[in-house]
Amino acid sequence: MGFLWSTYSAAKVVCEILWGILWSRYGTPTGFLCSTYSAAKSVCEILCRVAWYGCGMPMAFLWSTYSASKCMYENLQGAMRSHYDRLPGRKRPEASVPPELDEPQESPSAAANGEGCDVPGLDSTTPECADDAGVARSSPPRPTLAPVVDHEIGGTPHLSQSKEQAYPFEIEITKGKDVGDTSSNVIPHKTEARLNIGSDTVCPVPTSKPTNFITLEVPWLNGKHDGYRLSSFLGYEELRYSRAHLDEVPFAERAALHQSHLTFGLIEAVTQQKIPECYLLRRVAPGMSFLTTDNLRHILRDWINRIHKLEHTDVHAHSQWIESVHETLSIALDLFLLETQSSPKSVFNKSGLSQPDVDSILCMIAGIIEALVMTSSHFGRQPPDAIWSRAFVGPVAERYRTKLARRGWCPFTIHMLSTKLCTLGFATTCQPSIRRGVGHRQCTRDACVINTIDTTKYSNSHIEPGCSCPYLKPSVDEVIGHLSNGSIPVITVRVSPNNAIPVNSCLCPRHFRDGTVLDAICTSTIDTPYVAISHVWADGLGSTTEVGLPTCQLRWVTSTARRLVPGGAIWLDGLCVPKEKESRKRAIGLMGKTYRDAAVVLVLDSGIQSCSVKAPIAERLLRIVTSGWMQRLWTLQEAVLARRIVFQFADGFTDIQTLVSEADFADPVEWTLISGVGLLVKEYVENSNSNGCGIGYVVRSLHWRSTSKLEDETLAIASLLNVSAYELVQLSPEERMERLLLMVKNVQSNIAFLGGQKLDKPGFRWATKSFITRGEKQIAVRQRDAICTAEGLHATFFSFAFETTSFKKRWIIRDTSKSDPKYFHVNDVTKFKEQITTAFSCNAIIFEFPQVGLVNVGAAVLFDRDNNNAAVEGSRLKCIYVRRLRITQIDEGSIASDAGGDQIIDIRSAGMVTVCLS
Repeated sequence: MGFLWSTYSAAKVVCEILWGILWSRYGTPTGFLCSTYSAAKSVCEILCRVAWYGCGMPMAFLWSTYSASKCMYENLQGAMRSHYDRLPGRKRPEASVPPELDEPQESPSAAANGEGCDVPGLDSTTPECADDAGVARSSPPRPTLAPVVDHEIGGTPHLSQSKEQAYPFEIEITKGKDVGDTSSNVIPHKTEARLNIGSDTVCPVPTSKPTNFITLEVPWLNGKHDGYRLSSFLGYEELRYSRAHLDEVPFAERAALHQSHLTFGLIEAVTQQKIPECYLLRRVAPGMSFLTTDNLRHILRDWINRIHKLEHTDVHAHSQWIESVHETLSIALDLFLLETQSSPKSVFNKSGLSQPDVDSILCMIAGIIEALVMTSSHFGRQPPDAIWSRAFVGPVAERYRTKLARRGWCPFTIHMLSTKLCTLGFATTCQPSIRRGVGHRQCTRDACVINTIDTTKYSNSHIEPGCSCPYLKPSVDEVIGHLSNGSIPVITVRVSPNNAIPVNSCLCPRHFRDGTVLDAICTSTIDTPYVAISHVWADGLGSTTEVGLPTCQLRWVTSTARRLVPGGAIWLDGLCVPKEKESRKRAIGLMGKTYRDAAVVLVLDSGIQSCSVKAPIAERLLRIVTSGWMQRLWTLQEAVLARRIVFQFADGFTDIQTLVSEADFADPVEWTLISGVGLLVKEYVENSNSNGCGIGYVVRSLHWRSTSKLEDETLAIASLLNVSAYELVQLSPEERMERLLLMVKNVQSNIAFLGGQKLDKPGFRWATKSFITRGEKQIAVRQRDAICTAEGLHATFFSFAFETTSFKKRWIIRDTSKSDPKYFHVNDVTKFKEQITTAFSCNAIIFEFPQVGLVNVGAAVLFDRDNNNAAVEGSRLKCIYVRRLRITQIDEGSIASDAGGDQIIDIRSAGMVTVCLS
């Protein structure tokens, strides 16, 4: 007891000295004040918990400890508020300012802590509240929570420090309940109720766990929000300031209004419901609050429920709402881009805020916009690609990328997570999974080196370092015999009848201390249920039948598999795929059937196994999405073709259907992560039946995958497309893509616009050599509107035709077919230097259809107009693929500044054309 008090006193003295230094220095940065305050609070919280857990101290001791430190907290809060009010352009509220900005007892922000909020069940100023049994109990007043302000993101808690722990003094202490158990009291809002401000309905009060971490809390600039009626997004500012008055408002006040407009105003306009300040603000001190996304999931879930309900009652109103959402988000994105891309015009920069504060505020706004855009996809209308990708442009997400890199995350994984700000932010709360101490120093944003295996230097790993147990393998002749008969070989591990080997012959420190000797027996799958193992070679389980695997590894794999299928066998490529060429080809040809027929496909990955099966759903999904298993080529078919796929975590199993069912689609983090994992769920895969998947699905799924042998790509995806892998493996690698496309036959027309190197063969100049086109435009998943033939691709495109012209780099085409001319800027987007020539000639460009304001990817082609007989095959015009292009519509006024002497070509004809593209 004395030690605890001494430690607490020492911490208190240190914090008081720091506070004195801060108070004496007028210009101390707000971030440092907040960090010091947060550190002081953390020290006292730790002492309280130690006292309770270690000494069984009564509740009175906990609260006396809190009370003893409360004075110091209030002093720091005062210093923070004092400095905050001294920010450039800020003034302390005068008497004429509405009382909610100056009177803490009436502040809507205070309601976030249950102080003065008029929601039934949220008034915590009374000392009585009901326990689980409905009996009134005494409860101390809720303390003010510490801010989390860290411009370098250093204060972000590890995921194991869950959001529930942000409310340490709201814990319900009852007999038999752990002090740290906050499951029954996560958020102070307990009552499901609806507020009414004027005549506007307000979002239901949050009652469940907070939203997963998206962005750090940011300072609230005290913009005017509460007390006004619901308005459109464009009318939000005018409702609070007249247009004439708005131009005269100081920049600091404009910044506050702008922040409120792009957060509360945007959410209200999209959800068409009032959102009180207390839902998204956390009060720190009178007149000082922080903007948080803790309750965002509750707002989004209520929005989803209401808009789906409207779809069944008023289809027209539902359609209008969807259209309004789309337009509002587009306008909000334009305003956001103005802040990130036009620094001189930025309202926040003009306000005098520090750059770290501006970056934090923009990051919060980007996170909210992205959450709304993602949620809008639930309603049947997919926002344009530009909306998905523009919310985290520029330096907004750079702070998170830097944090992840410092923690040791792979640059490739960071690049992959950067497609969504919410997952990037959430990843900063987790530690990276490092395979046996092997770091990612040699990895790049384009590839993870440690997942790429050189088979000539490959060696297996044992369960534990220092183990030297012998290798175990089945009979090679039996494996080859089963493959020759067209059956799938599987392995059963059992105790050898000849078990007379001394105990010390096996040096493995954990296994076989009883001297047990094992045999690997090869059988057929005809009457044997089995578990197919899906893994990556980088984890040490790679091998061939001729070599086998360490006994310790095989025993562990077998015992794990039998927990899923008692008495069953296993199929593992390291035991069931021989090195001998013909047998290997047969095994590859049977690969699809192997995973289709397995009772269970078990995923073994070191990254996934670093996570507990009891971890929050978001962390489990993150471990799967960022695992080496998810990034490899062959594992795609192993997952999609499976009857049931199960992941091995550190302390148990979880199947993919359970993961999907546990995810909250209203939570932006979980929705993003489950979208990636959902690509593996058989029920969600487009046309996952006897006709196979479409190439569009395969291209989308391969986006972040890689392989050590690119020539194996067609073999790894053949079964997904219902194509014989055995037939492809007989061909040379150069012939496989051509044969694959001919066997699939029905494809998407925009497959011709995929990036990457193209095949150099007449009839297939449009075809890519690889579907792994990282960073390129995705093609339609379901639309199969083209036919692949040996002569070329039969498809219909939109075309601009003109006189045959030679081009270099950029050029402009002009459409004068209507009274209002249209201009299109054309760029060469070929990335491979070996394909770029000094000039190229064409007389038309083809693409899907011109989309105003968006980048259109198409191709330059050459029609043979001189030979009519050759040019027309039925109703199809023959044309030769030249190269891939980017086409963007521009206005006439920007030609002078953008063209820079580029060629301007007049269009001779425009419209849809059916072609045979060779």
